[in-house]
Amino acid sequence: MTRNDDMDKEELMKELPELNVEGEYLVIYHFGRKFGVHMENGEIIAMENELPISVSEKFNIYLLFHYIKPNSRRLYSLCK
Repeated sequence: MTRNDDMDKEELMKELPELNVEGEYLVIYHFGRKFGVHMENGEIIAMENELPISVSEKFNIYLLFHYIKPNSRRLYSLCK
């Protein structure tokens, strides 16, 4: 994912072991639903069906990626 300069694909997969790569997407299951996050532009798509993706589903996935960034952990520890 080019938007995340702090971590490369291998680091992301180490932090989130449930991530898999399928083509151009990082695949993650969120509440039992399979999503793909495009590695170049960050677009989130449904991987198994054509059902619409809610804003809250997208937000939760993006937030998950944000919280595993190294600076996020450092800031969180400063807020304790």
